[in-house]
Amino acid sequence: ANWQAIKGNIERAREIYSRLLKMDLTPEEKKIAESSYALFCYEYLKDPYSSAEHYIAASDAILYSSGKDDDYNRFVYMAYLSYKLAQNPVMAENCRLRAQEYIDNQENKNAEKKNNQIKSIEEIADEHLRFNLDYLAMRGKYIGEMEYATMLGSISGCYSEKGDFENAVNYAEKYIVILRNALRGQFRTMDYNQRKALWKEEKFNIENVKELFAIVKESEHKARMSALMFDLQLLSKGILLNSAISFSNVIDKSKDAQLKSDYALIISLQEDLETLRKKGDSETIQSTIIEKSKSLEDLQLSVYQRCAEIADYTDYMSYNWQDVQKSLKNTDVAIEFALIGGPDELIDFDKVMRAFILTKEMKQPICVSIGKYDNLRKILITDDAINNSNVGNAVWGEITTYLRGKKRIFFSADKLFNNIGIEYLNVNGKSLCEQYEMYRLSSTKELCV
Repeated sequence: ANWQAIKGNIERAREIYSRLLKMDLTPEEKKIAESSYALFCYEYLKDPYSSAEHYIAASDAILYSSGKDDDYNRFVYMAYLSYKLAQNPVMAENCRLRAQEYIDNQENKNAEKKNNQIKSIEEIADEHLRFNLDYLAMRGKYIGEMEYATMLGSISGCYSEKGDFENAVNYAEKYIVILRNALRGQFRTMDYNQRKALWKEEKFNIENVKELFAIVKESEHKARMSALMFDLQLLSKGILLNSAISFSNVIDKSKDAQLKSDYALIISLQEDLETLRKKGDSETIQSTIIEKSKSLEDLQLSVYQRCAEIADYTDYMSYNWQDVQKSLKNTDVAIEFALIGGPDELIDFDKVMRAFILTKEMKQPICVSIGKYDNLRKILITDDAINNSNVGNAVWGEITTYLRGKKRIFFSADKLFNNIGIEYLNVNGKSLCEQYEMYRLSSTKELCV
């Protein structure tokens, strides 16, 4: 199972683990099986709840056979960390009390280690770069696509920190291509919460790519990055919502009554588990949680596999800018708006809103910088924003250069632009929607379908 996971065959690994956990195991075998699967749930399924519950099952196997030992304390500690990550304070506290001394020792060691690791950003970048490059050289042909994509993103970020933008852009381009395929493979057998956790974890690399775009200076790099950024917007906008909608559509359109019944049972089991996990501080409840969790995991895997046979519900993630361009007519323009800046999503004032523009005749998308987000926000929330030509020109002025001879504008907004009708702004004395056919889309990849 671990070998299949390393190679990226997550679905096959889950099948093998499912068989393993149903076997009549000795306490020692159960300890190994449950702890191994707990780590798999954390690393590959991004499911801290299941990870915690299987660590508890591993610790129980030890407790019932030989009593508390180092492995018992270690597994309870891992369950404690997983419950904290899952934001379940009741169960986290329960685990903390069960292995308090071990937990205190671990946290003291971690704090001491952190104090001894104060290094410059460039030193850290050098270390990470060497590790990632060595790892790819040794194990690149064995690891799965998702791990491979993540390492490419990390390498790109390391080169960016060192100021080597040629290599940073090279690896960023490879990263987006591999990431698109890797996410499709992973999403097919994950539930919504697991997809959400995987996407959240990968967003650090994605934000680093956006930051790279913001700091590269050379025109050649800018041109390549504009194409890359257009693709990144196509992939990322609405990725979780689209995954849920696409999956539900496959279920709704299916004529398989058993499939629909099993999916309804999944929803019911998820609701039961959510209720139990909120009050799961007794051994009886914990045992019920583990039992229901295993039933849910098996059922989910079966349903997702059957859905994948009916239709590819990750197809919406496959499109790139060339696919969008093929869908355009000579008089069309596609625009992806994106807020670009640093990796901190909470701080927008210093970020810049940009428009990535694509027409039928362009060799690749081009980028237009619209302005500082904080300045745009201030002028767009004024009472007379819609009729004020200064506001309209601030948003659309630079873009109008690429609108000559065009009739239809397909655009996907971002951040504040989602809440304001920028298509109604006054540009050169007239509302833009009176000058062109304006189509607001959640993503311009909608043109492909």
